[in-house]
Amino acid sequence: MRLFIVTSLLFESLRLCFLVDLFTPMGELI
Repeated sequence: MRLFIVTSLLFESLRLCFLVDLFTPMGELI
């Protein structure tokens, strides 16, 4: 059960990063 929570959190953070990459130009964050 704990593994499921960890993987869901990881997936959520990855999706957040993906959304941020969508809404900002590529060179702006670097």
